[in-house]
Amino acid sequence: MESPFTSKLPQVQEIWQADFALICPEGDSPWLAWVTWPDSDLILARDLTEQEPVSDWLWLTVVKAMRHPAVGEPRRPTRLHARSHQLWRPLATAFKVIGVALVERDQLMPVDGVPEMLDEFYQERCHD
Repeated sequence: MESPFTSKLPQVQEIWQADFALICPEGDSPWLAWVTWPDSDLILARDLTEQEPVSDWLWLTVVKAMRHPAVGEPRRPTRLHARSHQLWRPLATAFKVIGVALVERDQLMPVDGVPEMLDEFYQERCHD
């Protein structure tokens, strides 16, 4: 999973968060993953899939945030907090290899814009 390019990005003392959710509760898709920087209330990356979520999709969403963040220069955080879920567990070693500590949490810090983003996707994707 790890790529030489990702491990060579500058590392900064930032804690990011990552999460994912089913957008339309009455269906089985789509799923949205997102990466935030809670200290600055910023959404760094997001990705939508129609498929059942897998660990590789979560990894690629976080790598997207590192390589092409919506705000700021490409970089690696020192720590990534993720809402506890079995899909994160296979990624712990890959994150460790690139110097990012993956910490699963029961709750994540609220970030401005996330509820609005979820509502926007819900309105676009779940109403005919």
